[in-house]
Amino acid sequence: MVNLLSLNTLLAVVDSGSMMEAGRTVCRAQSAVSRAIRLLEDEFGTPLLSRSSRGTVLSPAGEAMMPRVRAVMERLAVWNVERRRIGARGIPQVVLNARRLEMYGRLIRCRQMSVVSRQMGISQPAVSFALATLENQAGRPLFERRTSGLEPTDLAYRLGEASCAALNEAAQLADDLSAQRLPLDGRLIVGALPGAGALVLERAMAVLRRVHPGLDVDLIELEGRSTAGLTSTLQSREVDLVVGALRDFRHEDGLAVEPLFGTPLTLVARRGHPLLSCASVSDGARDLTSIRWFVDRHEAQALPMLLRMLAEAGVTEPWIAIERDTAQLAARVADDAAACGVVRSAWAADPAATATLVRVPVALPGTWRDLGVATRADRAPCAAAAALARIVRALHAGDDGANTQANAGALACADSVREPPTAMASHGRLIV
Repeated sequence: MVNLLSLNTLLAVVDSGSMMEAGRTVCRAQSAVSRAIRLLEDEFGTPLLSRSSRGTVLSPAGEAMMPRVRAVMERLAVWNVERRRIGARGIPQVVLNARRLEMYGRLIRCRQMSVVSRQMGISQPAVSFALATLENQAGRPLFERRTSGLEPTDLAYRLGEASCAALNEAAQLADDLSAQRLPLDGRLIVGALPGAGALVLERAMAVLRRVHPGLDVDLIELEGRSTAGLTSTLQSREVDLVVGALRDFRHEDGLAVEPLFGTPLTLVARRGHPLLSCASVSDGARDLTSIRWFVDRHEAQALPMLLRMLAEAGVTEPWIAIERDTAQLAARVADDAAACGVVRSAWAADPAATATLVRVPVALPGTWRDLGVATRADRAPCAAAAALARIVRALHAGDDGANTQANAGALACADSVREPPTAMASHGRLIV
């Protein structure tokens, strides 16, 4: 059974960046912090931390298990509700005991101290003392004492559900490390929202297939889904994670969001276009009324940005057409000397995709959009989903993503796995 106190100490080291600061956070001596980390490393059979010029950093194994460690501690934080009123911080130490939480869960199920004492091989007074300790932390009784046994209160059920979920999450840490060391298999289903960064996402999926050949990776387009629809899609396991432009996602909606990178809008046009000699949209205001604007339908969310920009430049009724895919947009703009295409900056930087077009060097303020990954908020992502997110970060960061062995391997594979630009254009997705 995993030592929850050591897991909490590891999290404090990661968040503070040093064992000395972590000791202050969890009120333990630095030697106790070091000993807790060594116990975890012995238990899992692999180093979890390493020292570098940046201080104490996670090893690849530590990175693989950290999302689930955070999920465990977030669930146990429910025990701190009463103590927050007097300013206490962190996870209460009395609940950082897996065996005590297991006993508590058994009490909720069978409601008899004598039964729990026999099941766990401990004395009944020990069960009674452990329950009294937890009730003291909760600030109120968790069970009603009756002649027929213990009757859990509503608070007891709420704390018990969070505690059992935390223990279940902690039990999967060894599987996370095994998945990090061994080739993954099974199936990963990725949901892609419009503007999902297809250039990076396609390469990341190709890298994942190369590193884990036994893993079946599928991509599902989620165009037009609402936030509630995406939550339902993830909860039903229709997809394992969603990649794309971040909306107003909140944890209350059942989604956890991790921004990975962002891209602004940009313009492309034929060589010789009037805007190519302008430093800003306002400089070319007199030419804007004659421009025909083409927008990929997968980038329809860019329309409000475009209309706002043109309105500020004095164009109230612009000519705008929505094209069905990137290839058709490029063809229309290439055939029209007065046309501009509205795309994402990464597409405009791809020489193969823009052989006949050039980027218009005009700043488009207010068009930055974050791209990231959305997963279920009530559980840590599966090992394959976490691996894909790491590869996406590594591909986008370039050399900065090669700080760990796993990311270095991903980048090495990525350099040898590139989808032909023409094949990507045929998918009908905007390359961003």
